[in-house]
Amino acid sequence: ASDRKLSPYFNEPNGVRSISVSPAKKLVAWATGHRKIKVWDITSPKPVEFPQATDCPSLALAPNGSALA
Repeated sequence: ASDRKLSPYFNEPNGVRSISVSPAKKLVAWATGHRKIKVWDITSPKPVEFPQATDCPSLALAPNGSALA
């Protein structure tokens, strides 16, 4: 109700195209509108970025977190 941003907060100006979660490894991955895939281990403060040559309309994490497609 107060419109405060809670930590962690990641700003994606061009939006998020797709998201996937691996609860076993505590990973969240999302494809941005800036042709990047970001993978965040929720135990660390920042996501790791993977630049892409083209937009990524969908992505998936293996249930055990061992692969990203």
